[in-house]
Amino acid sequence: MQVTESDNPALLTLKVSLDDVVPAVWRRIAVPSNILLPELHNVIQDAMGWEDRHLHAFYTGDGSYEDGRRFEMRLTLEEDDDGTGICEDDVPVDRLLSQVGDNLGYQYDFGDNWEHRIVLEAIGPVGDDGVRCLDGEGACPPEDCGGVHGYADFLAVLADPRREEHEHYREWAGSFEVGRFEVAEANARIASRRELDDLSGRVLRAAPLLGTTIRRAPLEHHTLLTPILRRIDFDDTDVDSVVAGVAMEKLSWMLARIGDEGLQLTAAGYLRPVDVTALRDELDWGRDWISNSSREIDNHEVHWMRAAVKDFGLARVLKGRLVLTKDGRRLAEDPVGLWHRAAARLPVGNTDLELDAGVLLLVTVAAGCDSDERNAAIFDSLSATGWRVPDSKRPYTQYLARPTLDVLTLVGAVGSDIGRGDAGRPGWSRSLARQCLGGTPAAL
Repeated sequence: MQVTESDNPALLTLKVSLDDVVPAVWRRIAVPSNILLPELHNVIQDAMGWEDRHLHAFYTGDGSYEDGRRFEMRLTLEEDDDGTGICEDDVPVDRLLSQVGDNLGYQYDFGDNWEHRIVLEAIGPVGDDGVRCLDGEGACPPEDCGGVHGYADFLAVLADPRREEHEHYREWAGSFEVGRFEVAEANARIASRRELDDLSGRVLRAAPLLGTTIRRAPLEHHTLLTPILRRIDFDDTDVDSVVAGVAMEKLSWMLARIGDEGLQLTAAGYLRPVDVTALRDELDWGRDWISNSSREIDNHEVHWMRAAVKDFGLARVLKGRLVLTKDGRRLAEDPVGLWHRAAARLPVGNTDLELDAGVLLLVTVAAGCDSDERNAAIFDSLSATGWRVPDSKRPYTQYLARPTLDVLTLVGAVGSDIGRGDAGRPGWSRSLARQCLGGTPAAL
């Protein structure tokens, strides 16, 4: 039987066998004929029991390099393209496996060099079960055990308590059992991956700011962020004038204070004491502040306010005065417009780390996280995407997003105690943070 061109894909039954491993390790899987190679890679990883820690490639022919064609990950080609590899992204499996007996090579982990052979065993109609594992044998070798020869040595040491390394290997192996394989566990991994893929697609469509984070490290590597994302209402894209008026009250006040004449700045570029005092008194910022100083440098909220109107393109410095921009004048009495401007401009930051942390901060606010959950999730995801954050900063990781945290605190979207808690967090904070992630036109 042969796969034919049709609007409806066929169901392919594939046997995936790990080469040169004793005892044998293989899986039988069912996939639609139009599944793309990166998706087939995911199914193989989950059915086999690999952890997707390393690079991979597919290839035709009997050897991975000597003959046939090689289908590489986009990442591999971007880093080292010698002109012989083909990007796997848009290649459906039925372009390479169309008749019973056709086979394809799959290489995983170019260091340990695990070679797999994929054989097309049967072609049939697609049912309701979708992608699934049908059968299999043998436990998948542990990651990073040294390839075929290292795995053989690993098994020999595990089988002999007299060997010096036996206890160390036994501890390192954890729950590994040589012959153990359960179809239900493989299908649970496949289903979990499918759910994560669906969530990832929904997030990328609704919150494009998260795209870079997810592309650097897929959701399965974001242990704490993934359940948080499930709590966000990605369809929340509206705001009414009453809510916007409450949320943007302080910004609106500041634009009115600047007015047509602007505000004279000190020689050092700060707001004058008379304006600092007005902000403290009229916005009730002085109530809980231990100092009576009227200098901007001693009043963090005032400093945040001046930074925010500049970052949002609402004001600029001209000849020693803080003056409204054209947009600042247009939005001065338009709280809904100010809301959309804030959503379009956040996160803010001067470094890539501040911006990455700012995106994650917005996610946690959109999900309604408390400060402890917020810090833990930001730390976990920054680490997953390659940032080296000292463990000592784990309880305070949100401060890596300080420019964005300052703005959210300024408008009252996070707690009034400078983001360390959740006192007074309003219901609209989740909507604002969610829209910052991609629900508002960037042109505003």
